[in-house]
Amino acid sequence: MKRLLFVLLLCVLVGGSLAAEIRVALTPLGTSGDHHAQAVAVETTRALNQILSQLPRYELGETSVPSGTSVNAGNAARFINNNDFLVFGSVSQRGSETVIAIQAWSRAEQQIVASYSGSIASAFELFDAAEDAAVALMESLTGELIRFGE
Repeated sequence: MKRLLFVLLLCVLVGGSLAAEIRVALTPLGTSGDHHAQAVAVETTRALNQILSQLPRYELGETSVPSGTSVNAGNAARFINNNDFLVFGSVSQRGSETVIAIQAWSRAEQQIVASYSGSIASAFELFDAAEDAAVALMESLTGELIRFGE
């Protein structure tokens, strides 16, 4: 009987560790207030959410970043909560270009472990640039090749 209980306990522990998911929380990307930058930030956040929801072993976590608070490498540890990673970033205007900068903070390593920076010159590039930014960051974070069906 003890042996059976031990085997059952071992199965539960092993099964639980195999099913463990990696929790990634996303914060809304900060913007410079420009309408174009806001559209890029919303679309990039949407793409990150979509990718995360489709990756096996990854779960979208929650964070408690107060509205209007800008998350950066200096304060990311305060907002990571019980998540494994916190993804944050910003979209800003630099001259005629819109710059997308995204980073992922690791709770285990207490530092940024993945980052992406890119820019777009026109509104026609919005959706591709947002998707490219999200894919590049998630590939860097997960070490997996991410592609969409065509």
